[in-house]
Amino acid sequence: MLTLRKTQKALVPIQNIDLTKEFVGMAVKMTPGGVAHHAGIVISYSGSLYLCHYTGSIVVMEPFEPLSWYIVKSTLLVSAEEVLPFFSHCRLAVMGSKPEYGYFYSGSYYLNGSYFTMNGSPELMTCVGFCLNVFNGFFEAIGFVQYSDWDASTLPAGYLDEFKRIIPTRFPNLTFEELSKDLRRITPTEYLCTGFLETLSIRKEDTDSILSLVTGVISQYPNPAL
Repeated sequence: MLTLRKTQKALVPIQNIDLTKEFVGMAVKMTPGGVAHHAGIVISYSGSLYLCHYTGSIVVMEPFEPLSWYIVKSTLLVSAEEVLPFFSHCRLAVMGSKPEYGYFYSGSYYLNGSYFTMNGSPELMTCVGFCLNVFNGFFEAIGFVQYSDWDASTLPAGYLDEFKRIIPTRFPNLTFEELSKDLRRITPTEYLCTGFLETLSIRKEDTDSILSLVTGVISQYPNPAL
């Protein structure tokens, strides 16, 4: 059972990471109000710490800024022996990805630097969606999350209408009906929760069961720099 003490110990501010340990983990950037508002993948490898993320305009893999305000949860789903292969997997994803921003996820993934999707959907995603695409490609045979557990119910107000309006110009070969079934939002905090889970594919009910606990702990780390 995940307790408050275990959660506090497991969620580490980026400044406190032990660089002698190699790992892959989930990272979220905090607002001054103590809310996770951006997500990325953290990789501790060969004494350095890297952030792989989609900024909303570009995809980058870069060394962590010493004063960046991220909270990190390492995942046991990627073993120490798999850190180097995962590092290479991320680099290929960064080089081959060309995402557009949107609250959309269709179970797609990056593999060998290429974007794959079962239904021909566009390379449309949020910062969390990019992370899911990377992890999903690494766990291709299993699937990282049961993405259909999430739906459009938590999308920002007005997003459906705005998305419907832009389809003819951004995606002229697709219809709203084809795309709307994969409109969904998985929040940065929900993504952070996946770092505590060890069984694939991860279900929403599993992240929901620890969401309140994780939200409470990370709220104690507001970002003073924003």
